[in-house]
Amino acid sequence: MKTKYLILVIVLANSIHSTFSQTLDLKVYYDYISTGNDLPENISRIEDRSGILNPFIGVWKGTINDRQITLKIEKGTYFDDYSNSTEDVLLTRFLLSDRNGLTISSTFDLNNDEISVIQSRYLSDGIMYNDFYEGGACGNWVQLDYKFLGKDPTTTKIMMQVGTVVRSEEIAGATLCTSGFPQPSFPTGEDIIFTKQ
Repeated sequence: MKTKYLILVIVLANSIHSTFSQTLDLKVYYDYISTGNDLPENISRIEDRSGILNPFIGVWKGTINDRQITLKIEKGTYFDDYSNSTEDVLLTRFLLSDRNGLTISSTFDLNNDEISVIQSRYLSDGIMYNDFYEGGACGNWVQLDYKFLGKDPTTTKIMMQVGTVVRSEEIAGATLCTSGFPQPSFPTGEDIIFTKQ
């Protein structure tokens, strides 16, 4: 009798959990967003079940202005306070070196939750949207977008489009940074081609 009661409690707890918390595929989630539809309220996990992030995972190398850039991209998760859900994202770390191979800047050793680790969110049509911060209190917010060259996501080349750089004081609305700002690691307005290693 105790066994039947225990099984009933487990089944009931599972169905209550399913009612209040569901997982949605990442592609379906972005279909909701692109059409302007609201998500169901019980979504707590947005998971890349369809594997749309997988072609980006790996080590990528590119060159611009005599600088060599190595990207290490892996899958991770991000908790969104606004939607109260956990979403699969790409986490990108980079190593920037000069023509002699000397390191200029690197985020390879940072933990996943550090602000300078680039978090990529899927937009649509194979484009990954990225925002990341670098440079401490007087730093820069940089927008980067990745997309595959050609229509085939199995290609071994991606293009990174470096968008606008916003200074931290522009966000705060004050002129606190009297010592100036660091040069952004990625040159603004440039397209950088990366090859998968």
